Amino acid sequence: MFQNKHSLQMRNTEIQLAEMFDVLDELHTAASENQLSTLTSLNRRELVAWLRDLVYTAEETIAEIEQDNAQPRKSWHEPILRLVEKGEADARRSGGAYAINE
Repeated sequence: MFQNKHSLQMRNTEIQLAEMFDVLDELHTAASENQLSTLTSLNRRELVAWLRDLVYTAEETIAEIEQDNAQPRKSWHEPILRLVEKGEADARRSGGAYAINE
């Protein structure tokens, strides 16, 4: 019974991915033909926000899938702290740069 339920869930996920692709393809066609209002009541700002969230989530999912499980993934926005000698840090500050680089 569990195996059948698991197989059904996997099949549903595949169907949902195909449907999501179809919706994105339809949105792309409507956007290129300046006909978005025929597909959605969302305004352009709301639609773009949804699309950006989808892209972000997809990219994060891809990164999780592709990552080497032996190495924890470093977040792309995590700042890098570099230690420098006092003279170099003073020179950086006077030049408008900071000792913390991203």
